[in-house]
Amino acid sequence: MDKEQIRERIKRLDPTMQEFLKFGVRLGLFDTKNIDRIVDLLEKSDIVYVDNIGGGQAAAQAEDKENGGKSIKVCKEVIEREANGFGRNLEEYFEETMFHELTHAIGPKSPNSIKEKIRNMKSDSDKEKFDEWTNSQEFIYDYLGWEVVDEIMAQSVAQAMIKEKYQKEYTEPIYQTKHSTFKYNEYGKIPDEEAYSFEYTSDLFWYGEIEQFALDFLKALYGKADANVYLKDYADGNLLEKIFNEYGKRKGGLDNLYKMMAYMGNIVVCDYNQQGYYGDNAGYANLDVPTFKNAVEQFEKLVEFEKDRLVK
Repeated sequence: MDKEQIRERIKRLDPTMQEFLKFGVRLGLFDTKNIDRIVDLLEKSDIVYVDNIGGGQAAAQAEDKENGGKSIKVCKEVIEREANGFGRNLEEYFEETMFHELTHAIGPKSPNSIKEKIRNMKSDSDKEKFDEWTNSQEFIYDYLGWEVVDEIMAQSVAQAMIKEKYQKEYTEPIYQTKHSTFKYNEYGKIPDEEAYSFEYTSDLFWYGEIEQFALDFLKALYGKADANVYLKDYADGNLLEKIFNEYGKRKGGLDNLYKMMAYMGNIVVCDYNQQGYYGDNAGYANLDVPTFKNAVEQFEKLVEFEKDRLVK
């Protein structure tokens, strides 16, 4: 499709989507290789303004549509409340929220279960053994593992776009890098001295406490946490394919890929529960402190192992 046809299609998109495309091009995420795919996904997506999402807790949420796009539900009341509470410029914060959800709309589609994807890549003789050890309490949230990577991708893109658009108006960085400690004590239900904690450094306004897990996972894929490479693969829609192809080359790689995703699933459930993101009735159990500690430590051990044997 030629450039003029692409321009005409872009003009018919929601203005926020047009801004998203403009800054994606400036950042080098969108180009002639992927622009047709991205515009197609945005055409299949819509932005719906609603009065309430998730009991009034969520500002915006992207949900799958049958046509392959996303329905992005937006609650302006929550966005305004959060912007005021955080001391953020409302226009910037609104666009950050929208750019985040639009990144979900153009990213690679994760399978409903990483486990099932990997299982289908195995020989019939190995499937039964694979099922035996994966059907355990330890890996109950395997299907949420991709969420760690996906949320970091989306927030990184959103903030990069906001900085590209607004940073020149400020003398200080819009997003301050902070060093902090994340403490997990089973949603406050056990004494603090029994908690497990780790330190982290991040400039992400959201999800900073889990950013390092996503970056470490990508180190094991690329050999280094190269933001430009993984964000470009994300925009091209190639990230999942690269992940599965790469681990398929390594002896036992698919099993370790599954384990890393499963441990990240446990990590994100604990993180969200600790911070109250899920609310009271989300149906996710609070995992105990030893399970969380084990997930963090085993994940990091697997990352180091896989990074060292990266197939060049």
